[in-house]
Amino acid sequence: MGFHTQLHPRKFGDAIFSGKEVDIIQKYISKISKIFDIYNKISKLDVSVSQLYPITVFENGMFLVYDLDNLQRNYFLAAEQVSEIHVPEGVRACFPLDFYGGKISAVVSPDAFNDIYGYIAIFHEFVHCYQFENYEMELKDGLEIAHRAQEKKDFMWELTHSFPYNDKKFIDETEKLARYFEIGFIDGIKEYYLKMKRYLKKCDYEYMIWQQWKEGFARYIENKIRSVLKVPKNTNKIVQPFKRVTFYEIGSKYIDVIFDTKPEVKGNLKKLFRIMFECSI
Repeated sequence: MGFHTQLHPRKFGDAIFSGKEVDIIQKYISKISKIFDIYNKISKLDVSVSQLYPITVFENGMFLVYDLDNLQRNYFLAAEQVSEIHVPEGVRACFPLDFYGGKISAVVSPDAFNDIYGYIAIFHEFVHCYQFENYEMELKDGLEIAHRAQEKKDFMWELTHSFPYNDKKFIDETEKLARYFEIGFIDGIKEYYLKMKRYLKKCDYEYMIWQQWKEGFARYIENKIRSVLKVPKNTNKIVQPFKRVTFYEIGSKYIDVIFDTKPEVKGNLKKLFRIMFECSI
């Protein structure tokens, strides 16, 4: 099915857009329209990229929310809001918009539309949108680390948790895991996770699996998209110093192994998480 975009003139509150503002709106409409070209090529890859989500552009302290019309054929400027939170330069994120009815959205800075990699990043965030709407909150509810964070009103725990990356046993075993992935030693991969489940504190193990499921899956799908679009994969070696993004690569590789051994799990992110957590590959 073909798609196109067009400008839907809108009035927000009592403010009518000036000619310059309309030009900015039209500029992003044109750039966002390229999303459909990529979508038509990759939408059958996985259920997590089978639908589109709002795209919010953060520019000059403002959120500009572009949403889909009822026919899912056009993006239009649906809302604008002055930011009350710090948004880093070059943002590529996914979060619910309180000022837009709590609707989940990919949030990017204008440079996301500069090249193919920025558009791929938007689809990476769409995967997170799918996770958010399917299973994420349910799975978090079963995690002790998430409950503790909620009690402390720590809303950034997914980024700031102090995982023991420098623990010698964790380092030694993870270096072995890297080799296991290289040679396809499934028994070794399974044993690694069983060891880590026994060795790490519960919250640390939960954190490790959570990152590998959430970000690892998004990277796994991103690389499937990159393969279709014939651009280099987003991958890196599993080497020291280990840090949060190490889990993204490990998770992607772990998920690849699981889908190879249990192809029936594809499309069921809840079951995938349980397999990862229980090391039942």
